[in-house]
Amino acid sequence: LPVDLVAHYDQLRARFDGVAIARLDGARCTGCHLSQSTAGLERLRNAPADEWVECEECGRLLAR
Repeated sequence: LPVDLVAHYDQLRARFDGVAIARLDGARCTGCHLSQSTAGLERLRNAPADEWVECEECGRLLAR
């Protein structure tokens, strides 16, 4: 993994009590339980499979 991604992950773990990655369940982030906007979902859907994406509400990395 890129060094900058690992550093970002570590920062998120500290910020969110150890849970830096959440699953995208439909339009909802399982970390903050908020739905992504329509534009945000479109951005996530169009992102390359190997690109790390974040919840637009809480900033956690999303597993999709």
